[in-house]
This record gives sequence, C-alpha cells and structure tokens, in this order.
Amino acid sequence: MIQLFRLTLCLTSFWLAFAQDAPPYTKMNYDRAAWNRYGQEYLDKMIEFEPNTNVAKNMILFIGDGMGLPSVTAGRIYKGQRKGKAGEDEKLDWENFPFTALSKTYNWDRQIADSAGSATAYLSGVKANYYTIGVDGSAVLKRCDTVERSKVDSILKWAQDEGKSVGFVTTARATHASPGPLYAHAAYRYWENDAEMMKGVDDDASSCKDIARQLVEDDPGRKIQVILAGGRSNFRSQSIADEEYPDKRGNRLDRRNLIEDWLSQKEDLPSRAKYVWNKKGLDQVSSASTDYLLGLFEPSHMLYELNADPQREPTLEAMAAKAIEILSKNPKGYFLFVESSNLDLAHHEGFAKHALMGVLALDDAVTRARKMTSDSDTLIVVTADHSHAFGFYGYPERGSDIFKFTDKVSDVDFMPYQTIIYSNGPGWKHDPNTSSGRPNLTETDTNVPSACGPSRICS
Repeated sequence: MIQLFRLTLCLTSFWLAFAQDAPPYTKMNYDRAAWNRYGQEYLDKMIEFEPNTNVAKNMILFIGDGMGLPSVTAGRIYKGQRKGKAGEDEKLDWENFPFTALSKTYNWDRQIADSAGSATAYLSGVKANYYTIGVDGSAVLKRCDTVERSKVDSILKWAQDEGKSVGFVTTARATHASPGPLYAHAAYRYWENDAEMMKGVDDDASSCKDIARQLVEDDPGRKIQVILAGGRSNFRSQSIADEEYPDKRGNRLDRRNLIEDWLSQKEDLPSRAKYVWNKKGLDQVSSASTDYLLGLFEPSHMLYELNADPQREPTLEAMAAKAIEILSKNPKGYFLFVESSNLDLAHHEGFAKHALMGVLALDDAVTRARKMTSDSDTLIVVTADHSHAFGFYGYPERGSDIFKFTDKVSDVDFMPYQTIIYSNGPGWKHDPNTSSGRPNLTETDTNVPSACGPSRICS
C-alpha cells in the first residue's frame, strides 16, 4: 500500500511569492535596466529558495479540463486584459508556484487522451483505454463483463483508507468523465444512468451498475463527504420534475430517486447531511454542523460562467471554499478534487471566450484555496488532462484584444486573421474562392463565417 501523500511538498506546486512582477508595459520610456533587475531578483530568490520537505496531510488536486498550453497563455492574457492591462505580463495563480513540469497525456489504446481514460490514469496511476472509467487497459469498451476483473482504485480511495475526509467539486455532471474515476468503474464513460446503459451495450449490462448508483450505493462513493457538481437528472427517474426547471425530468428508468437514497443513508445524522441545488442553499450550509454535503446545481452540466446567474449558481471558487471548510475539520487531513470542466466543454463547441473564462474560474479557485490553507501541511497541484485543437498564433501588436482581428494582415495571403482559432470542430470552413483556401473572416457573405470567425469567439 502506498502511504498517501508521502510525496514531499517540494515536488509540486506550493505558491511562493518570489516571482517578481515584470516591468510594466509602455510604448514610451523603455527601461532596459528594469529587465536586468527583474531577472537578477528572480535568480536571487531561486538561489535562496529552500524546498518544503514536510509530508502533506492534505492534498487539493486542481484539473483544468482540456487546458493545454495555448489555453494557459491565452487565459493569462485575457485575465490581464479584463483588468484593463496589456495582458501579456499577467500571471495565473499557479504560475507563481516554484515547480512546473509537463506530462504526456495518451490513452493505452489512443494517441490522444479523452477525459475518462486520462482521469483514470492520473487518479490511479494506471494507463487506461479510451472512454473507460476506473478500469485498467484490459477492460473492453462497452463490455460489462470485463469490468470486475479490471477495476483500479483511485487516490480518493487511498485517502479514505488512511482515515482522511474526501470530496470533489466540478462544473460538470457529478457522474462525468473526470470525477467518475474517483469512485466508479465502468467500461463506458456515458453509463451515467441506467437508461444510458441500455444503449448499444455489447453484452448483458444487468451485472453492472450505472455510475450514479455507484456514487450513492458503493464504496468509496457513498462515503464521500462533499460532492458539488451538476447532473441532477442522472439521479432521478423520468417521472420526477426538476426543482429549478419544472418542465425537465430525470433520466432514470428504474423509478429511483438517488438523491433521497443518499439522504436516507445518513438518517442517523440528519442535521449533519445536507442536499442543496442552488447558490442560496449552498450559502446557508453551516460548515461547522455539516459532515456530508451533496450539491447538484443543474440537471446536466453547470452553466458557462458568462451565462450563469450569479444569484442562482455558485462559482467554482465558492464550491471549492465550502468543500475545504467541511473537509478540513478532520484532524487526519483530506483529499479534494476540483475541476473546471466548462473550459473543456467550451473548447469542444469552439467557444473561446467561454473556455478562457473556465481558465479564470480555475485561477480564482486556486487563489482562494491557497488563502485558506497552509503550505506547511497542504499539497496543491494544478494540472490538465489533455489539450484541444485550440491555437494562439500570429504577430499582433502588444496589448491587442485577443478576441479580435490582428491589426495586421497575413504576410502570406494578405488577409486579416485572428490569433485565436480552432483547427477543427464547429465553425471550420473552407473557401475555394481564395488562393489559400482560408476564408476572409471579415466578410459578411453567407457563404463564409461572420466577424466572429471560425473560432466563434463572440459566443
């Protein structure tokens, strides 16, 4: 058995405010000496830096779903521009951490990782197949009879075995691909409810439970202290109306209400187990008197940050903070998983602005978490599971709005271009009337994209 959190704190990402601010951008009075001072001060801090070799009692794992390096770069600039700055000198919170590394993301059977197989790998340490959850590479996609033999445990289970409290926070459905491997085992990532298990299964699925049932009924899921996410519909039958959207119903065929089942399991401590479905309910939860918290804030995924009503839906930052308050009561420590999933969902749709808001939502959550914790006993890791066909290219002027066209035309085909673009997915178009095949994004002809361009950045 691996002793949990035996990694020393120096191996990863505790923030230390030794990274100096770069000289402010100005087109006038360029200060060359300021850059020399900036570099020297940084080197001096690094030379004096003493790694923290304590053993962590707590761990918080932050995941930016689909947050490849272009997303980090563009997110950093967008963060600065939202403050009225040029943007390039801005830092995301984790860019102040003293240690940074790159990881290779691939599935056992695929060149490029999906979120399910990737999450299984970083949570259990075992490479997994595409679209599978909590199982090793011997599992066969959509083959229920291969699940039992291939189950792997996650770091959440290891934490429970050490007596620690555990929880997860995500803007995706609680049963989705990234949080699923924390507690579930499935040969198909979309077996989130029993209705989905009836679709296209290659064998008798009756011997397997859907992911929502595993969360409520099985170990380690039923013992998770904090669950804050979207996805109410996967926990309720098709006869039950949603509390926020009366015209919507649950997804389940088995007539179950797994939210009530979750609450009934904890009837011996009714005042210490809470279910909430909106921001008001979450705000009213007393962390001191609550040991188990289930919050499901949308029927499916939570809304994009720019679309959500801030009075009705909690932010990733607020959910992470509430989780830390509850879990930190355990003197043995805790493990918390926090995922910004909207980042990935937006990239899939080609919505660049929504995706970068997902980066900033993660940034806010990391900032809040490190203010609430101490680097003497808490290990904070920020990473991504995979990247996207999201590019950030070209040579715009310093401080240019990253969502608009560059101030220059291309020196190849002399047409305007955007620095943010998607190389595939929704919105991609080919124009046979141009020499390069690339459409003029500034034209309003119905045969080519509007000024939003193929990256759909206006969304």
